[in-house]
Amino acid sequence: MFEKQFPKKFSPIYIECTTLGEAWVRLIWNCFEYGRPYFIEEGSRAGQHRLTMDFACAIIIHPESRPFVPLAKPGQIVPTDEKTIEEQYFPRYVYSPLPPEPEEHYNYSEFLYPLANSIIKYYSEKSLWNAHPVMRVGDPFCFMDYFEPYDSECKRKTTPCLLGINPKIINIDKQLFMTFHVMYRSWDLFSGYLTNNGGFQLLKEFMCSEISERANIDLKPGPTVTSCVDLHLYEEDIVAASTWTNHNVENLLSFLKECRNKKTEDLYKLKNLLN
Repeated sequence: MFEKQFPKKFSPIYIECTTLGEAWVRLIWNCFEYGRPYFIEEGSRAGQHRLTMDFACAIIIHPESRPFVPLAKPGQIVPTDEKTIEEQYFPRYVYSPLPPEPEEHYNYSEFLYPLANSIIKYYSEKSLWNAHPVMRVGDPFCFMDYFEPYDSECKRKTTPCLLGINPKIINIDKQLFMTFHVMYRSWDLFSGYLTNNGGFQLLKEFMCSEISERANIDLKPGPTVTSCVDLHLYEEDIVAASTWTNHNVENLLSFLKECRNKKTEDLYKLKNLLN
């Protein structure tokens, strides 16, 4: 029987980091230390497990630092790279006028593109000192779509993982900075966190450049805060993620495999064991 003691109480994680890469590595470490197994009953990964934190917040002081991706030592696995973030993810999934592909449930850019343009216009022409600007993602009633029948996975309605991005302009010693608060409902820590935040940082830098030019001010990209109530590692990524923390995950994987092989009628009993 797996002997690791999972948290016995609500265990939120708060960290402050210098770079995006540092935040990613430290969040992986915290997920192994304070995460709890979570059985997925519905959705595209139904029947799988993931290791998830109860809540995770990271303050990244210099998200503009390059490279976004941490430098890997031999044996360490990185899920993305600068080229992918800059040439594929940002121009297609963060800031693009193109609609989602037919097989996509949604595309962040269909929300972020028009809202970012409106916020640039607002800050440039109306006021820098206002808390109105926010880039919300998804229809606020989209959760109700889960009750709608579907005949294929690509037609299944779903709530976007990204809830929104809240920009704010602050004055630090007579220098203006734009900060981002990135909020997710559910977030793939290993495969998504670096790519997503790298793309959002590029959006922040673009917005600062546009506002600076239009309003004739010097606005620089500032810190990013990320928060999520379900920041997780999928079972398939646990070995790769452990190359950054040196955790021994053999017993954890054996335990999850044992859980996965149980009969369906035992799943509720298993969830009680896991939690």
